[in-house]
Amino acid sequence: MSESEHVDQTIARPTSLVSSQIINGEKVGYAIREDPRNEVDTGWRFFATTDQDPLATPLEELPFNFVILLQPTIWSIREQPVGSVLEWRQHSQQWWDVTLDQRVD
Repeated sequence: MSESEHVDQTIARPTSLVSSQIINGEKVGYAIREDPRNEVDTGWRFFATTDQDPLATPLEELPFNFVILLQPTIWSIREQPVGSVLEWRQHSQQWWDVTLDQRVD
């Protein structure tokens, strides 16, 4: 593998947008999947349980794998389609599809 191929693979890792509250230690409470903005964007947007208004929430781009390290349960929803609006239900320890009003399997 050439040096440029290695650099390209490093730069092209999947990303997501994450609330600054999560970066500051809050738990992920909501996950929304939108159309990706570019080829490395997964389309996932993650919000903390303390975020009051998603439209006003500052988001930062982070590697998707880093978000999984912060909250491993995100691994189980990674394949959910664009348009998904999910809530982490702490009491039952599961993701809930808000639109379909059902548990995510």
